[in-house]
Amino acid sequence: MSDLLRPFVPQMVRVSADTDDPAERFVLLRVARDIAAASGDIAGAMDAIGRLDRRFQVDAFGMQVDALRTANNANVPAPVAATVARGLLAVAADAAWQDRFDTADELLASARSAARKARDAELTKRIIPLPIRPDT
Repeated sequence: MSDLLRPFVPQMVRVSADTDDPAERFVLLRVARDIAAASGDIAGAMDAIGRLDRRFQVDAFGMQVDALRTANNANVPAPVAATVARGLLAVAADAAWQDRFDTADELLASARSAARKARDAELTKRIIPLPIRPDT
């Protein structure tokens, strides 16, 4: 279903930029984010999240994590799975920088899974567990 709706994501983003109604803008961007994530459109999901973050007080990091998890669970072709793996890897690095080590570990495991789905041996090799972390 989300694949059928995916072409509407850019249009929803455009309409959200033209509206003066904050509630309408929020809903359009949230729906665009969800459809993009469910169809494996990482760029579209991240664009919608960035726009939500600029206009509203949202947990952009949490939205990125959720969108990437959704995309990872979607039935997407191998090239899209590789993009998902790279996105998960980038957000895992952000999580580690924020001392969210459990989240980073979980994202790395998901990235490894996505890289395997993509059948990308090089990418799979690049995804390594976090080194020993400082005691807190």
